[in-house]
Amino acid sequence: MATTDLIPRGDMPFDAYQSNLINQCTTNQVAWGIVLAQLTGLGTFQTTWSTAYGLCKNKKNATTVQRNAKNAAKKAFIAKLRPFIQTQIQYNTTMTDAQKLLCGVKPHAGKRTPVPTPDGRPVMEAKQGVGRTLKISYKQQIGSDGSSRRGKPDGVQKCLMVYFIGTAAPASAEACTLFKTMSRTPITMSFTAAQSGQRLYGFGCWVNTKDQQGPWSEMFVCTIP
Repeated sequence: MATTDLIPRGDMPFDAYQSNLINQCTTNQVAWGIVLAQLTGLGTFQTTWSTAYGLCKNKKNATTVQRNAKNAAKKAFIAKLRPFIQTQIQYNTTMTDAQKLLCGVKPHAGKRTPVPTPDGRPVMEAKQGVGRTLKISYKQQIGSDGSSRRGKPDGVQKCLMVYFIGTAAPASAEACTLFKTMSRTPITMSFTAAQSGQRLYGFGCWVNTKDQQGPWSEMFVCTIP
């Protein structure tokens, strides 16, 4: 759970964390709309923890019994803090994100940004490889948004390539009967001796993480070695 991760594990950081959180909530209880009964319910656990922790600050003098009591007090206190943080701070609509941060609670991220349908077109290229192989690659168009012209744009999961092998070019991408899914670039395609000398016509398009396709690229053409 995210709240669990927010609570420090070490005794000293935990002590500072819980002290600040409860002090902030006590000072601003009315303004933040924190349920008083929920807040006061933490008092006994905080006192038990503070007493037990105080006896163990000098590790050389702390006994095994005292350390065990400190660990038990911390465990019980955290078990009460987690639901309090969730209900009274994390999902408290009265509090602003800045106020939650004052308590040491990182606000939940807002709604995820919708993944847009790709609107750019990949630049496809084919080069002869070793033997009867072709290396097919894609890259972004010059001026496209994204991390690299050699990679995929932001939000794009893969490149879909459709192609046709024959002597006459297909009328469109939709007329191509074969396809390859490319999550990396380049890929190597192997061909048979019977296909050697024929032409490969292809198109590519970006596909986002929701499997939505963008527009097709310009057709690329190459001869199978």
